[in-house]
Amino acid sequence: MLRLAKDGVNHDAEYAGIVSDWHKWEYQVYRAIGDIENTLQLARYFFFGGGRWGEKEYSMATMYAAMKQLIPTDGWGKYSETLISEAQNKRDVGRLLYIYTQEKMWNEYMSYLRKNPSTYDIDTAPKEVRKLFKDEIINLYASAVRSFFQCAANRDSYREGVGLLRNLIKYGGKSEAEQIATEQKSRTPRRPALIDELSKL
Repeated sequence: MLRLAKDGVNHDAEYAGIVSDWHKWEYQVYRAIGDIENTLQLARYFFFGGGRWGEKEYSMATMYAAMKQLIPTDGWGKYSETLISEAQNKRDVGRLLYIYTQEKMWNEYMSYLRKNPSTYDIDTAPKEVRKLFKDEIINLYASAVRSFFQCAANRDSYREGVGLLRNLIKYGGKSEAEQIATEQKSRTPRRPALIDELSKL
């Protein structure tokens, strides 16, 4: 079975989907026979995107849990650092932030937000991060909202901006939201649609 799978990987190397299917065979066999090294290697492969969308068995979360189970507890810290390094090298933000979340690395998560302040990344950040760094989160979010409004040019985008202001208020930045709303209402030339949407805040 393993030999067949390895031959398949080599033969179909140019077809990523088929290669992934062969690796699944390998993964199942290695896991069944207790080959930790190869199981770990393939779990890492699937963690970094080897599985297909919607495949729970080979999903990022499942593979992360598998790796954590295979690595001895006292070695996991060092191993997770290699995962972080690989995610950074690949510029794989999704997996990087996933690791930070799983390992409760809130300082590292916040460090990323400081360098990449966006409403989306703050909205999707763990509540622990928003709670621990509340004041800084409010300032970063307010700055990102101001940047958003600078590019907003139609009613749909104004409406989206008002939604962001509501989030800012939810995070505790009521005064900041009011200040931004005041700034936007006084923009010149005047924008009646923007003023109308802000009046709904």
